[in-house]
Amino acid sequence: MRAISGPPGAGVVGEIDQYLNGRIVGAGLEYMLLPGLSVGLQYDFIRLYGDTSSTQTFGTPSTDPFIIESHDIDLHAISARFSFKLDRPDQPLGPMK
Repeated sequence: MRAISGPPGAGVVGEIDQYLNGRIVGAGLEYMLLPGLSVGLQYDFIRLYGDTSSTQTFGTPSTDPFIIESHDIDLHAISARFSFKLDRPDQPLGPMK
């Protein structure tokens, strides 16, 4: 995460590398149109939990702590897909002889 301050102390930069914890839940449907072709639709809800972090500042003579506060992030994702099965034998493979 990178944050740049505005007035009155413009130009102060703080950076933090971190992972955000969260949750994901979703559901989907898939329908076979032909033996080797199917279509699908999927919905996912993703929540990333925010955090408050402090880091050192860059861009000014002072090295005062710089507080970066991120809020929870909610994402709604809808995916549509076409699936092709390229290697589809007409009959299931049996044991090798």
